[in-house]
Amino acid sequence: MPILSPESLRERLSCAPREPIAHLPTPLQPMPRLSKALGGPELWIKRDDCTGLATGGNKARKLEFLLGEARAEGADTHSYVIPPGGSSATGALGYVNCAIEIFEQLAAEGHESATLVHATASTGTQAGLIVGLSALGADIDVSGINTYAKDGAAQESDLRRHCHETAVRLDIECPHDERIQIDHRHLGDDYGLPTPGMFEALEMTAQSEGLLLDPVYSGKAMAGMIAAIRSGELDTTRPTIFLHTGGSAGLFAYRDAISARMAKTESAPDR
Repeated sequence: MPILSPESLRERLSCAPREPIAHLPTPLQPMPRLSKALGGPELWIKRDDCTGLATGGNKARKLEFLLGEARAEGADTHSYVIPPGGSSATGALGYVNCAIEIFEQLAAEGHESATLVHATASTGTQAGLIVGLSALGADIDVSGINTYAKDGAAQESDLRRHCHETAVRLDIECPHDERIQIDHRHLGDDYGLPTPGMFEALEMTAQSEGLLLDPVYSGKAMAGMIAAIRSGELDTTRPTIFLHTGGSAGLFAYRDAISARMAKTESAPDR
């Protein structure tokens, strides 16, 4: 695949209509206390919970291009359909742009390679990241943690389709299949249902770094990252970036479950 510079990839993105609504670029920040607690690799967090639209999150990046396309088509409330999660070739362009940000921010910190972990559901976020990082020739592996789909094979098929359609939209070569991977081990019983690993991830991240994750997406994705560190699956010789896709407002809907978890933890006998 021919390698593009960040400037060349931005030029291709500029051909797509866009309505700027997100606060970009979002910060890339270190997580030294969580890294120490896990005895793991150098950890960083990409703060897409800080995109600024309502309570922030990954949808703002996608909506910039989806709304731009709708306005360019002269759409009203009926002639333009936004797919679930904003996941289409158009929506994924927002995460091609995020891939450029991560590539440049990582280079500014003196790193040439990394592992990127994030929650994946309707797969548009992951498709944009894979396509963008592949186009840049970045040595950054993308690990999507399934937080949504009981049918993992169908989700992977959606991801391949979105990668292909996004690459076609930008007139670049589709990434190789080995880059298109999803980890299905941390969904639990179903979408939105708590898991022990998710609760632990929420607690560890809040206690160590003062960061709030959500129980549905980023909490399960962080649980996947923690498990991979503990099992030795992650390469500790290079940094790991966690993409915070937002959703902390969802904590309020899980108040009872979180309270029950805290009460159970506090009543457990000391060992």
